[in-house]
This record gives sequence, structure tokens and C-alpha cells, in this order.
Amino acid sequence: MKANFQSTLLLTATLLCAFALPAIANEACGLPASWEYHKTITEVALQAGLIIAGIIVAAYGAMSLKDRKLFLVLGAIAAIVGISLFVSAPPLNFELIGFGHEGSAHEHADFAVFINGAQQNFSLSKYMTIETGLPKSGLAHLHEGIGTVMHKHATGVTLSYFFKTLGWMLNNTCIVNDENVSYCNEGNRGAQGGSNGKTLTLFINGNKLENVEAYSPNDLDRILVAYGNYSSQQLQATQSQVTNYACVYSQKCEAPAGVVLPPENCFA
Repeated sequence: MKANFQSTLLLTATLLCAFALPAIANEACGLPASWEYHKTITEVALQAGLIIAGIIVAAYGAMSLKDRKLFLVLGAIAAIVGISLFVSAPPLNFELIGFGHEGSAHEHADFAVFINGAQQNFSLSKYMTIETGLPKSGLAHLHEGIGTVMHKHATGVTLSYFFKTLGWMLNNTCIVNDENVSYCNEGNRGAQGGSNGKTLTLFINGNKLENVEAYSPNDLDRILVAYGNYSSQQLQATQSQVTNYACVYSQKCEAPAGVVLPPENCFA
């Protein structure tokens, strides 16, 4: 009975060690930037659990060194392994802790940004992932000169984070471009869609989004970011200008007639 319990304990510790190890990044689309290596919530929970379980088991073994040396040794090993993983594995980055590792997702979302009626051009080379400057993200980026499709390569990545990798900033009240020009809410939107001033509005698949900062795009989402003083009719017309190319990159539809999209050349 005692041997079976000890064997179970050893197996449990081994499994905890295995699951606590950080995931290996998928290099198909390039590695994340150095500042994007991070612990996930699951890794933190497992590593902390291993440390705590090790301390408890070691303490139990220390109560009677004669009969429970194995518990003391196993507990000490588990605690040391947990601490070693926590210290040596990817850093604890609270901004990224809710994201998975690169390669944990492969999804696409169409997006467009309109500021005072003018669509912003994200097809410029400086926004493409192959450039040496921004963006440097392996978690969410743009490919092949197509500035209307976000490529998401990790679970949980937010739209705000994606814009950050492009040198922009997006939150619930403001959007700031890569030249540090801010466009922030000036008034409250009325019931008919009008406003006492210019406001920032986000629509996901035609539905208004209230909590911008927590939003993580899903596969095939169509995202509109609009800043200005728009009527309901103008917003509806603007939404129709968001492309529908994400399904092509996710291999769930054919490219529209007359549209030739460059291949992504990487699939998870």
C-alpha cells in the first residue's frame, strides 16, 4: 500500500514537471521578439503548484525521517524543479501572461481603421513582419504587403497588443498613431448615432464593442475601428469597406473574383 502511494506520488511529480515545461515555439512564421517570450497562466499555475506540493510533501517527510525519507527527498526535488523552472523558463510578463506561446493559434481577422473619414494605410512596408523595425511580433502581425488582415499566432492576443506591435496604441477611449498623434473621445454618442464630439467606435462583425482593451480577435472576425463624428448611416457604409480576406488565409473560402492574394507560406 505504502509502495503504491509512493509510486503514485513520484508519477504525479514527474507529470507536473513535464507539464510545467514551457511550450516550444512554432518557427513556421518566425520567432517572437525577445520581449515576447513569456509564461502563460497555465505554466505559472503548474510551476507554483509543483513548488507548493513539493514543500508540503517535504514537510510531511520531515516529520519522521526514519519512515518517510522518500517523501522528504521527493518533496525537495519537486520544489527545486519548480523553482528552477520558474526562474529559468520564460519571464513572468503580466502584459502577456494571458497569451499563449507563438504557434498556439493560427487565425486571421480583417480590419480597417478610419480616422475622420480617411482609411489608414497599414500596407506600408514598415508594418510588415519581415521588416527589421516595428513590428517585431511573432504573436500577431501583417504579411506580404496586405494591411487589412491580422495574422494571429497565439491564443488570447488582444487587438490592442496587435496595434502596439505596429507602433500604434488603442484603448477604450483613444487611438494613437505611430507618429504619436492622439485621437480621443470628445463627447458621448447619442441614441441616433450622432455625437457631441468626435468619438472612437469599434465594431466586430457589425456589432459595437464596448470593452476594446479586453478583445481578442477570433478567426474570420471583421473589425472596424472608426474615429470621428459619424452618423449611423456613415458607420454602416464604412463597415462595408472592411475586407473579407481572412477566410482566404484561413483556407475557408476562395479569393474574391479579380483579387489575387499572396500566399502566406506558413500554416500551424
